Amino acid sequence: MFSDMQLATTYGASDEARHGRVALRLWFAAFFAFVLLRFALSTNILDKVVNYSADGGSIVEKIHPATYGFVAVLIGMLLTTRIELGQWELCALRALLQLAAVILLLAVLMLLLGHTGSLGYLVDSYLAACTGGALLLFFPQPWRQALATGLVVFIIAGAAVALGEFALRRRLLPYPLEELTFRPTGLSEHPLVLGLFNAIAINFVAATRWRPAAKALAILVLLLGAFAAGARLAAMFAALSALSVIAFHQWPSAPPATRFRMKTLMFIGVALAVPAAILLLFQLGLLERFQGGLFDESAMARLNIYGLFELVSWNEILFGADIDYIRKLALEHFDLQFIESSIVMFVFQFGLFGTIVFLLVMARTFLVLLSGANRHVAIGAAVFFAIAGGNNSLTTKSSIVLMIVLLIIGFHGAGAVAAGSPANSRR
Repeated sequence: MFSDMQLATTYGASDEARHGRVALRLWFAAFFAFVLLRFALSTNILDKVVNYSADGGSIVEKIHPATYGFVAVLIGMLLTTRIELGQWELCALRALLQLAAVILLLAVLMLLLGHTGSLGYLVDSYLAACTGGALLLFFPQPWRQALATGLVVFIIAGAAVALGEFALRRRLLPYPLEELTFRPTGLSEHPLVLGLFNAIAINFVAATRWRPAAKALAILVLLLGAFAAGARLAAMFAALSALSVIAFHQWPSAPPATRFRMKTLMFIGVALAVPAAILLLFQLGLLERFQGGLFDESAMARLNIYGLFELVSWNEILFGADIDYIRKLALEHFDLQFIESSIVMFVFQFGLFGTIVFLLVMARTFLVLLSGANRHVAIGAAVFFAIAGGNNSLTTKSSIVLMIVLLIIGFHGAGAVAAGSPANSRR
């Protein structure tokens, strides 16, 4: 009788584990679908249906449908699924929660001060990234890497579409802005976003388990896509990222001396190929944006915008100001319709004190996420901040913050997780 009871208990536990695994797979499939929706359903497409980024409309319209999906999956998992976290996952989750808490405090402060112009991007960019990152931590490492690899494939597909658009001089997706020169957008919402995606993805391609030939082809497509986008800063960092992939490429079976010689030969070959590559890019028209130099009117506008600090009081700098009033000053004094500087936007939206707190907590969050990550992941994250910090990418409603969080967590690697049993579990 005791044996029968023990057998029944064993089968019961086995059935429970199997059902739990099936439920986890369903939650992962739903999360994966919402991630793809967030990147495929761009701002320009949403604006055709609802007032997502335009003035007017209800607050419900200002949040991306995928963000609602993330919240629904998070609540569902917390209520129905046993979640087990290792040491690094637990630290990463705490860091994301702390960042989310600071964002919520800033949102409340801005509501009290009447500065509501930036609540949309705080929720749809940063809180969505914290929620998406937390959700990805709840799944096994191989599943995380599969999702991150799928995201890299999406970026490569966007680069390929952009090359086709550049050749045909026609865009696949809607684009509301009128520009002097044609710049493709691929599957993104703006040429600068396309360039940012491509430059970042190069090092994450190197972190995949693909064959070397597949990696080389993917990096070539991403590199050409960055130049086609006309994003000069992103194109330069894309080229540097490709060189870093060569520098840190490993041949585990070869001795150190052989590896050094092989890398030396590769760099010599690259150096010899650069003049021919520049000539080819020039003939194809991919260097058109570089012909006016690096410091043209567009680049200088991102420097001149700091003159806004001379037009306002110290009270507005320290504690923030009405962002519509600041945009009016930028238009009147600098003839700029957009404030293409995240730092300027942060200071006038959060105040200097709030900006310092926000940036410190965000920096700590990414340092925790990058703890134990390989070189390619760290370089990819550094490239992200170098490019995004050069314009207003960090202060717009977009998927770029979510993208870098998912890529870091997805490619962090099982080696970063402490061995042994999970450090924490929650039902």
